[in-house]
Amino acid sequence: MGGGSYTLLAFEPPSLSRHPSHSVGMASRRITISDESYRALQAEGLVQGRGPGDVIDELIIKAISPKAREVLTTIGQPSATATKPKSDKAKLTKRQLAKNPEALAEIKRLWLSGERDQSKIGEAVGYPRSTVGGRIRVMLEAGELEEEGEESTD
Repeated sequence: MGGGSYTLLAFEPPSLSRHPSHSVGMASRRITISDESYRALQAEGLVQGRGPGDVIDELIIKAISPKAREVLTTIGQPSATATKPKSDKAKLTKRQLAKNPEALAEIKRLWLSGERDQSKIGEAVGYPRSTVGGRIRVMLEAGELEEEGEESTD
């Protein structure tokens, strides 16, 4: 088979696989190799009494550089993920603001203390200014908050 190629390997995250060397379900990555490389894997597999996938797994793991090995240790670990630091005062942000009584109470407290800057209120409760602004309008309309003087709620 001159000049052809094989799609040989499928990578699947370990959490989805039943055995480290067996692919289960839909694979997320595929690698295409040349005919010559595939034949070499088959030959090595015959010599070792193993399948081509097992052979290539071992060859790759043995051949990676120390720097790549270092990177491998951080892949998938929470510490390797860059995250924006949250304010110390940030409340639960996974819930809708309207369903977060702690955040709503903090908005009321800040409003009653005279704070009208919706960006500051949003930062304090851990929600975007636009979300907080919408909720403040609803609270004003419902009479839960009182607008003082001519100060803007925007």
